[in-house]
Amino acid sequence: MSNIEKTINNMIKELGEIMIYGYYDGGYGHIHYHSIVLASGDSQEEAINNALLKSGLVEIYKVEKFMIQGDGGWGFSVDDRDFDQDNVTNLIKFLNTMFPKLLLYRFCFWDYEHLYILGETDDSQQDSSASCVGVAIHSQFTYNP
Repeated sequence: MSNIEKTINNMIKELGEIMIYGYYDGGYGHIHYHSIVLASGDSQEEAINNALLKSGLVEIYKVEKFMIQGDGGWGFSVDDRDFDQDNVTNLIKFLNTMFPKLLLYRFCFWDYEHLYILGETDDSQQDSSASCVGVAIHSQFTYNP
């Protein structure tokens, strides 16, 4: 970290966090803490990526295998009213079979969540000709006491 970045980070720490109560209509006490973050990178893309990660607006996971969530497991949770179980199973099989490199990008904004699953083909020819495919999943949280 450069001297200028250290100086700016110290200034940001002095500002502290702002506490904001979230989702007033929900009737529950959820607090959000907001602060300014500083991130840098060798390119604009890397700097934006680092800022999103540091701010907590995006989470990135390397995924070895997707599955339908069982009790206490990780994976997709399927609600019969919203999804056809066979379609979700076929999608998961396709992703796991065709794409050895899977990334999950998770963006959360209070009561909205956006998941982007990106699969990259194997670059066996090592000529930078790898292909990517993506699946977008969007959901909205509704508080229901």
